[in-house]
Amino acid sequence: GTKAMAEPLAENAMALALSGHVLAAGPMLWLKYGPKYAFAAISGFLSIDIEPLFPALSLQPLTVSHAAELIYHSCQALSRVKKSVSLQNKHELFSDNNSLM
Repeated sequence: GTKAMAEPLAENAMALALSGHVLAAGPMLWLKYGPKYAFAAISGFLSIDIEPLFPALSLQPLTVSHAAELIYHSCQALSRVKKSVSLQNKHELFSDNNSLM
């Protein structure tokens, strides 16, 4: 029998694939591989069985793996930037308070 992905899972995976962190993964993911690879990689991150996606979407397993790496590194980089900005804002906050005294 055919194993289909449940529609709510597919919609959730697609919404995440089109979110900021994944879009920020850059042109290699979006222009070279395309949305089907982003979708498959995100599905894998969500612990969805992606095996049926390979033949259904004509995907290459190594390319899905590389797409997942690009997304992972994008999330890591954005997380570091967010922490850096947060620390910088806290520092500025404290330095502003010091200058008021």
